[in-house]
Amino acid sequence: MHFEPLGERDVEAVFRLWARAHGVPAERMRQRLEIMARHFGYPGFAGLGAWHEGRLVGFVYGFTGMPGQWWYERVRALMPPEMAREWLGRPFEFTELAVDPAQWGRGLGGRLHDAILERRGEPRALLTVNADNERAQALYRGRGWTRLLEDVHLVEAGPLLWVMGKRLG
Repeated sequence: MHFEPLGERDVEAVFRLWARAHGVPAERMRQRLEIMARHFGYPGFAGLGAWHEGRLVGFVYGFTGMPGQWWYERVRALMPPEMAREWLGRPFEFTELAVDPAQWGRGLGGRLHDAILERRGEPRALLTVNADNERAQALYRGRGWTRLLEDVHLVEAGPLLWVMGKRLG
């Protein structure tokens, strides 16, 4: 297995792995593919893919968060002003981390997490994780992430989420 930077050529493979890891049919999530394609063009984008025998088995990506971006603005609206000043000064938005279910429990998610963050220059990183995803929460807490907000919605009918932050550097 080896890690390689992700590029626009990888968007479809990333999307298919994301759908598999989340247990949803890719055909029902085409809008997600469009969102991911946009992310790949954002300022400060960085992504890593884990490849095994020519197949993508894990990935991580994110970008520099900036005013005007959808996620940034929604999180800012949820944070108290003092928290927003501390955490939203151009953070690294740790946007997606997914591992093929056949690879779960082997440490791949943690290795991808560490590899992407060690290359960043931002002072802080932020992410959202589903409030009921204990496996992901444990990974993040074990790597120094702090829960900043809990049980929030970014969209009205969306899942309950936690917003987590990590100081980098």
